[in-house]
Amino acid sequence: MSRHAKSIDAGLSIRPADERDIPVISQLAHAIWPVAYNGILLPEHISNMLERMYSHDDLKKQMTNGHRFWLASIDERPVAFMSGYREDDVLWLKKIYVDPACKGQGVGKALVAVLEKAFTPASEMRLLVNPKNFPAMDFYRHIGFVESGRQEVQMGDFRFVDFVFSRQLKAR
Repeated sequence: MSRHAKSIDAGLSIRPADERDIPVISQLAHAIWPVAYNGILLPEHISNMLERMYSHDDLKKQMTNGHRFWLASIDERPVAFMSGYREDDVLWLKKIYVDPACKGQGVGKALVAVLEKAFTPASEMRLLVNPKNFPAMDFYRHIGFVESGRQEVQMGDFRFVDFVFSRQLKAR
């Protein structure tokens, strides 16, 4: 059975997150990033980015500036988080991180569906992905995204060129 063929855990719940959830989001990021980016980013890049992008102040600033966050839990244990925002007619999936032990259970797919429904209708969803992050690209392709360009990004103290992935959204 492929990692995408497993069924979602019946105990999955997804809820909007707010400033009170910042410690949980930060804790999840610090647990997931070193695994997700192992072999993709240098350990010192991971540490710098976590420190700069997942501090209480930075997450609060993102929330204040229109980024909406969600937490996914299985049997009340937080296992994933996501953030996104709307820019004109495009939904941006900014962050989506799932505990490696829960991958392949439909958590990521369920989170993306929540983002699509959370904003007024848009024509497209986009995201950025590191060109060396093959598991992420496989997941995005599996749920209908295609590579549509490249974009320079600043993460922590570092600049990268990421792939842009996009998916057309159905009119509601």
